[in-house]
Amino acid sequence: MTGWVPWDRASAPEQLADYVLPDVVRRLLPAGLAQRLPGPGDGGTAQEKAQGVYEVLAAAGIRYVHEPTISPRGGQALRPPDQVLARTRQGTCIDLALVFAGACLDAGLWPMVVVVDSKSAAPAHAVVVLWLGGRWSLAGGEEGPFGEELFTSPPALDSGISVLEALRSGVDGSGAFVAVDVEALARHGETPPKPWDESVRRGYDVLTATSQPDGAWWWSLGADAGEARRARHGMELPEWPKPAFSVLSSPYTEPVNELSPLTQIKARSGRVPFLPREELHTLIDWSDPIAAAEGDSPSVAVVPKVGLGVITGVGGSGKTHLAAELCRRLAGQGWYAGFVSMKRERKEVGDKSPEAERGVTEEPSVDEADWLAGLDWLSGVVSPVLAVVDYADECSPEQLLRLLERLAMREYSTRVVFTARAEGQWLQDLDSALQRDNLGVRRDLALALARRHGNPGLVYLRTFQKFAPAGRSSGEGFSALATQTNWTTLDVVAQAWLAATTHVEHDQGAPKTRADLYDEILNREFRYWEDAIEGHLRNQWQVSRNRLAVVGATLTLVAPAPDEVRDVLGRLGEPEKGEPAWGLLGEVLGRLLDEPSGGLAVRPDPIGEHLLLRECRREPTLVDRILPRLPESPGESATRLRQQAFERNLQGVLRQWERATEVVSRAAQFDRQMAANLAEECLSVRPEMWPISLSHALRQGGVFASALEVLARRPDTPLPLDELTGIQSGHGALRGLALVATQATKPVMPERPGEADWAALAGWLNNLAARLSEVGDRVGALEAIREAV
Repeated sequence: MTGWVPWDRASAPEQLADYVLPDVVRRLLPAGLAQRLPGPGDGGTAQEKAQGVYEVLAAAGIRYVHEPTISPRGGQALRPPDQVLARTRQGTCIDLALVFAGACLDAGLWPMVVVVDSKSAAPAHAVVVLWLGGRWSLAGGEEGPFGEELFTSPPALDSGISVLEALRSGVDGSGAFVAVDVEALARHGETPPKPWDESVRRGYDVLTATSQPDGAWWWSLGADAGEARRARHGMELPEWPKPAFSVLSSPYTEPVNELSPLTQIKARSGRVPFLPREELHTLIDWSDPIAAAEGDSPSVAVVPKVGLGVITGVGGSGKTHLAAELCRRLAGQGWYAGFVSMKRERKEVGDKSPEAERGVTEEPSVDEADWLAGLDWLSGVVSPVLAVVDYADECSPEQLLRLLERLAMREYSTRVVFTARAEGQWLQDLDSALQRDNLGVRRDLALALARRHGNPGLVYLRTFQKFAPAGRSSGEGFSALATQTNWTTLDVVAQAWLAATTHVEHDQGAPKTRADLYDEILNREFRYWEDAIEGHLRNQWQVSRNRLAVVGATLTLVAPAPDEVRDVLGRLGEPEKGEPAWGLLGEVLGRLLDEPSGGLAVRPDPIGEHLLLRECRREPTLVDRILPRLPESPGESATRLRQQAFERNLQGVLRQWERATEVVSRAAQFDRQMAANLAEECLSVRPEMWPISLSHALRQGGVFASALEVLARRPDTPLPLDELTGIQSGHGALRGLALVATQATKPVMPERPGEADWAALAGWLNNLAARLSEVGDRVGALEAIREAV
């Protein structure tokens, strides 16, 4: 269970107190804040302890949100403590009241949660009343102020005085009770929490208004949490994922190194200003159907509870930045929004994968278990959820389905956005699977972005103003925009950044080509790396820029985890004289390149892909040096320890092959012919990686389709040609491969015609005719049909 059963206020109002749990808040807060929470044995007055609890929660960064517009059947949704304090760190006034009351129980204070209704049809409100004249403990021994659990009107003390009369009007007032308006401890948009004394004044005003004829509120109910916890256990505590793991990451991340040129222009660095574009308004309308309906937007009709949108565009067109800005905008409206931390999975092709041939079975890893637990937790989040999957076309269909399957179980508004460079077979397969499995999720929004923003001049100027010293002119790059029609949004941003950060005396004019632009930015980046290496290693070692370029290309091709960098760089050979050991260099680069998307690589991706193509053109053997080889099997008699080590190494190799397939395929956007040559080189030096390349080509097409054709023509090809003759007819990318496989599997005719299997030959000829027709060879197809007849 990752969420709570909704509170049925109408038929079971007394159950509100069951949602107040002791011994929870301290476990969910960071250690520094948890240590500040007062305990029952700490010194100080009851009001000082209450103030301590309030100020700790105010420092927790909780954001106030309104109750979801779409509530589940059977009552009001209440957030468990982990959603208020850890992730998503959001809460309504009643969510905040329940958490605050639980922390007060831990401090030995006696809380009552009071719900008041508006006389003007405004939403209800919740405050917490604390008894300052006694202390609470689970073991009992001291009676509470009222002796009952539920009060539908303000209770009275034994003396006959109403609790309203005994409230303190402020922190310096007199009275046995203090009312805390806990909404004040949360952030409201960009407005910080209110101080303790203001929350006390506001709590007093709200409750005393219930006794005034012209007051704005009336008392609905009061639930004495102290009495309830002594009488029975509270709600079962929902499970939550490990504190170190979050299935959604923030849309804009704190940069690890603010001075790195490439870090500054990354989409999720938060440094590059977002410029208005119509696609953002379309996404917001699609995400929030209620707001769209109020605005009479024609773009939204009946929107399902779980909606799926797909944003496509070439690398650098602005997909990631658009999705990040959508997250930021919706988060400001109370959504839990972010990028899904996807666990990249290996794609298998039938039984012919290298690991299957070796009898290796992959057990779920701890990472996988954490990821699934995180999805289960996300399915119970009360806030509306926006989940973005970047590079969805590079995720396995099974993983995307698992994500959608769990999100489809949610009771609240959910939107999922996939970004991809293009639609393709991967999306058709996903649509078919969604229809087959009847998940209740359908793709109801598709946005195709142009190569660059509709107003490139404004993008340039705003970016230039962001990074340039005051008083600098916009530079030659601005006037060159009109002639650079094939440039992307990223290219415009990069050119503006370059103009803004180039000293006037060193300005040699704007780059004329994208390659020149990327080369100049990479030169700046490697200059920064040089300084970082010298500073970190105390000027004991140096690495040339040319060497750093090879290192950058190496990391970009396979995107290793930080603990794999030493091994990956070791494939380049021993460090040259004066260079640091690969382990030392890896430590520095790990700090420069690490980011939420995983793996160390030169990013933004189009610039990293250009670097890879450039360095492989200069050194054709680089791919052979970088790509890992399959580890040697330890044999059937190997110990479990050695077998596990082998399986870990094998999975690491397969992940790096998969990454290489993806990055080489994406590089075709910059130089298709060179990317095709690189794909052919990959399969030439590592033919055993064909299952991964075939899986990729089946889903996305691309340059590995032609590379597989070359591999299929080799006399020693490892490809299962008989199986490949069954490639789906009309497949957009693999028609050529299907033809090669068909041509290579012609039945062998015996010397005696009477022993020939003429039916098999006719079937093969018919298949050959179909394959020839698919590739446009009508003459050859007709000849094959005639021969079959």
